[in-house]
This record gives sequence, C-alpha cells and structure tokens, in this order.
Amino acid sequence: MSDSAHPRIGALDSLRGLAAFAVLSEHCLGSMGEFGAPITSWLKFTPLRLLFMEGRGAVILFFVLSGYVLALPFLRGEGPSYPQFLAKRFCRIYLPYVAAMLLSLGLSVFLAPRPIPGLGIAFNKVWSETPNLDLILSNLAMLGTPRSVSFVPPGWTLVYELRISLIIPLLVWCVRRTSVGVMLAAVFLFWMCHRAGRYFGLGYFECGNNFLDSFIITGYFVLFFVLGILGAKHSGHIASFVAAVPRRALLFVAVAIFWGFIAHSDIAKGASAIALIGFANRIGRPLVQPALIWLGRISYSLYIVHALIQVVVVHVLYPSVPLLLAVGSVIPVSLCAAALFHYWVEAPSLALSRRIGESARSA
Repeated sequence: MSDSAHPRIGALDSLRGLAAFAVLSEHCLGSMGEFGAPITSWLKFTPLRLLFMEGRGAVILFFVLSGYVLALPFLRGEGPSYPQFLAKRFCRIYLPYVAAMLLSLGLSVFLAPRPIPGLGIAFNKVWSETPNLDLILSNLAMLGTPRSVSFVPPGWTLVYELRISLIIPLLVWCVRRTSVGVMLAAVFLFWMCHRAGRYFGLGYFECGNNFLDSFIITGYFVLFFVLGILGAKHSGHIASFVAAVPRRALLFVAVAIFWGFIAHSDIAKGASAIALIGFANRIGRPLVQPALIWLGRISYSLYIVHALIQVVVVHVLYPSVPLLLAVGSVIPVSLCAAALFHYWVEAPSLALSRRIGESARSA
C-alpha cells in the first residue's frame, strides 16, 4: 500500500524521520561546545528548538511510536508468534546496529582521532578509548553502560528498545483486558525506577553506571511504550476527539505540545508525544510529502550512523575550515550516508524481517 493511500501510517513515518533529524541537529549543535553557546541562547526562545535542542523529546517520541506501531498487529489479531516477533525485532534493530558498530570500529582505528579542545564533552568521548576485545564485546552485548555504546553513542536507546520488545506482546495482552490497570502499573513502575535511579545517582536516565543500573532505566522507560500501546488501542476514540477540536483551537494545541516537549519532565514529553501522534493523523497528508517520507524511510539509519559521521567530518575538516561550516556539513553528509546505509544494510535487514512475518502468516 502506498503512503498516500494510508496517510496515517505515512504521517507516523514522517514523525520518526523528523525525530531522527532532531537528534542529529542537537548533536551537531552540542558538538560545538562553547562555540555554539550564542546559537543555543538564541534558538531556545524560538520554535526551532524542537529541531535543534530537543533530542530527549525525540527519543521519548521514538519510544511512544514504537509502542503504538508494534501494538497494531496484535490488536488486530494479526500478530506473529512470540519467537517470530523477537526474530523480526532482532533483524530490524540489532543487525543494522552491529553493522554500524563495526563501521564505527573500522573508522576509529583508521582515523585514531584526538579530542579537540573547546568542543562538546560528548563529542570528544566518541572513540576516546582504544579498541580492544573487551570493549568490542561490551558494545555487541549492549549492556546499557556508557562504555557499551562507545562506538554508536545513540545506541543507548536501542538497549531499552530491545529489552522492552521482549514484553511488548504481554503488555498488549494486558492492555486489551485493562487499560487503566496497565497504565497505573506502568506509572508506579516509572515512579519506583525514578526514585531508585535518583538514589543510585543515575541522573539523566540514559546509560547506567553498571548492568543493574541499566535495568532500572529499562523499567523507567516502559511507561512510554505503554502510552503508545494505549494510543493504538484507543486510536478510534482519539481520532474522534481530535476531529472534534475546532480549527481555531489548533494553535493552542500546538503550543501545548511544544511546551510539553521542552518541559524538564519526561512525563510531559510523553504526553506531548501521544498528542502529536493523534494530531498527526488529522493532518496526515501534509506530513506525507516525498521529502518527509524519504526522511522517515532512512530515519533508523540516520539515527545510528550520524554520530560517527559527525566525528569523521569534523576531524577531517576542522580547523582547515571554520567550525560552523564543518559542523554544518555534518547534516548533508549524514543524510547521504544514512541513505547508503539504508540501501546496503537496513533494507536487507527489513526484507529479512518481512520474510519472517510472511512465514508467520502462511504457517
């Protein structure tokens, strides 16, 4: 089916593409360190901060979208068996991740970059440790520690994506029986993990200090997948509510969603994410323009390769060219690299995932 035939699905793909672009943009801006401060001080007072300064909100949107999309086949009674579901997720997420990790490993050995004074701390941490077998195995195992995502820094989110995927069918089964009960349980788990995380000093809830810490963070993020599952189950009611909102109130809704994403609260970001999904369905066709559909198609590739492309481009160009030009070059180069990676790596992985799904339906 074409995206134009089903603008709702195309709109969600476009949201995923815009979220990936937001992560790329924030990392580019953050890599400039003290040199990017004047740009940051201006952007934070404009709507453009959603595309350049809200990577955390984009990650929460990813999680909510995953819960929403993964739940749909099960809610329709068309879901694969549990082993086939896990095999599909493995092909969809882990195989491209491993390819990106090996590419990053090769580039780190070839370039052997050194930290650049004045640039962002996160930027200079990439490839800061000499590769060895223990480091490689740690990255392959996706342990959820800073060291275990040193080759693909955005991969910290994939740790929780894969872990929570293990219980998605169970969560959908529970939601079909009691939406309120599952929501209350997810909120309680979120609260418990948040308290535990603060006790153990986990701070921003990304990577844990150790393997146990990473499981606390896993529990913390379950809520956002549950929000997506609930959104999928009640999509008809949400669509009816959204359709009833008068046009003159849409500006207020847009402002509310904006403030939710920029709030210092993951709960607010999650609420804005599910609201954005609901209203994206109402304005589906403007979101299925060719450029946005293309961006959505390569969004996963863009997400996992942009950090290593960023390091390569900046180290190759700077200081021979001004830093702003070097960092600005990262965006088009990352888009081109993501398109190639999608063609050579992600698309074959998706094809394998689809074959698994087709075998499930024919069985």
